[in-house]
Amino acid sequence: MGNHSTEECSKYNKNHYKDKSNNLMIRENADTSIFIPSKINSRDANILIDTGSVFNMMSLKQSQLFGLSLQPLEKKVQLLVANGQYTQVTQKADTQISFDGGKSDILITFHVVDEFVDDVIIGLKFLQQHDAKLLLKKRSLEIADQSIIFSDKIDNDNPDFDLTDKIWSFKTVAELQSMLDEHINNNGEIGLIKGVEHEIVLTKPSEQLKIFAKPYQIPMSQYKEVKGIV
Repeated sequence: MGNHSTEECSKYNKNHYKDKSNNLMIRENADTSIFIPSKINSRDANILIDTGSVFNMMSLKQSQLFGLSLQPLEKKVQLLVANGQYTQVTQKADTQISFDGGKSDILITFHVVDEFVDDVIIGLKFLQQHDAKLLLKKRSLEIADQSIIFSDKIDNDNPDFDLTDKIWSFKTVAELQSMLDEHINNNGEIGLIKGVEHEIVLTKPSEQLKIFAKPYQIPMSQYKEVKGIV
């Protein structure tokens, strides 16, 4: 995945989570985004090289701007993004890509997501298929006997909150759901404190209203502290 880091993000995290968990570490990343000037379907594009992404990705909006024809995926894919949400990927687009200074077009397939950041992403699988090499010292990409110099673009044009939808990893529904179901079935009481209930009393001048709550989940890092109180 192309990491991102902003002063605002790190400041918020440090203030919001200060002293709340001994297990939490906030680390501000250096900018490692790599963009490559290219053409998709003969139209100008600035491609993000993302070695943390398995597939090549673009939004539905971008596919329309490039005039691409969409086809259904043979196997639907669940996309797990950085905000912890899942997005279903059902379409793909086959097209030609050429790089600035390159000698020839290369056939490429993009997974198309309805809601996605505006970056067009080239993933690890494509790089491996073409035996690509990232030469960071020379700021260049070597692929298909071509050498392409990185673009000067080093950050995202989108507001920072849009980056929560940046790709994190890919899992199929069957693989991930099976693991989760097995874990939940084997640990039915995980995260619960047995026999603990709490009471909330809302006072009014003439009456008292009581609200009772059954045991609920807490972070395991807070278990000892909460257990000591109750």
